[in-house]
Amino acid sequence: MKKNYIWREADNITFLFLDHRQIQSLHSKHKIARISGLVGIASKLAKKYKVDDTFFISIAEYMPWLPLFFRSGSTISGIIYYIYLYEWQSKKTVARVKDALTLLSVIPIKKYKHLFLLNDPVAATYMNKKFKTKKFHYLPDPYLPLTVDKENDKNLKESLGIEDGKKIFLHFGSMSYRKGTLNILHAISLLSHDEVKDCCFIFAGKVNNDIKEKFYHLTDALKNKAQILVFDEFCPPSFLSSLCEACSVIVAPYYNTAYSSGIIGYAANFQKPIVVPNEKFIGKLVKRYRLGYRIKDNSPESIADFIKNRNTFLSINGNRYMTTHTVDDFVQKTL
Repeated sequence: MKKNYIWREADNITFLFLDHRQIQSLHSKHKIARISGLVGIASKLAKKYKVDDTFFISIAEYMPWLPLFFRSGSTISGIIYYIYLYEWQSKKTVARVKDALTLLSVIPIKKYKHLFLLNDPVAATYMNKKFKTKKFHYLPDPYLPLTVDKENDKNLKESLGIEDGKKIFLHFGSMSYRKGTLNILHAISLLSHDEVKDCCFIFAGKVNNDIKEKFYHLTDALKNKAQILVFDEFCPPSFLSSLCEACSVIVAPYYNTAYSSGIIGYAANFQKPIVVPNEKFIGKLVKRYRLGYRIKDNSPESIADFIKNRNTFLSINGNRYMTTHTVDDFVQKTL
């Protein structure tokens, strides 16, 4: 994706891009082989450049094996997206023990410096108290301060052929089974033509291989029932800004409800309501900051009921979320 980003050059920053073919070859391997391969790449770079501190954007999958690969004297930090506490009651004993031991195993290892729990200050405080440590820290999931362009909103609707007055349901980001993307299409199939005639459904982002065939089969089957627009590509921030500004509601029927999601920041930034399953962590975030709707679950039936029964949409105020989830705050806490 590096061609989609441009960074200012700086004397104290060096970007090293991993070999794409090497990474792809690891994806097809068994989980343990894949993890050891990726950690091996990171540790070789750390040794080559005499790195003192290594920070993993997503560290959970690699715990607790990391210290075995990194040179003595170096430290390891990273972000944990999955807050296992929200799934504790629903999990079986074996899964509970696995989650607990993974975290317990890193506490006595000095190489682990900071473990950041994304977007949940309560979980970080609880973990430190529970395990008598100071390694767990709260890290706000920062929103991107994207520009809102009201005039561009009108032009976008015209260019996309969206009639005035239509309700626009936006689903964006990398699309896969875990994002509940197919459930939105199944929900449309449950509704009559009259129930969706004043609706426009926009899907913006790369459609992953795990759902690609079924996704296009469904969109093709539904094209005469509802207006469905698909942008199967990496969408630049400016385009996502236009879509967020134009939409009526952001739809995020995710399966991984014990995780934080950056999409909540988009909802807050553009003052547009978001609809999520009323479950676990993501439901708690939307409720806490009053950012939209919480439906029973992410099933096609629940989504269809929401679409059918929604004539007007909430006006939300995302300022409280935005003031506590800035990029500066994220940077200061990680440093």
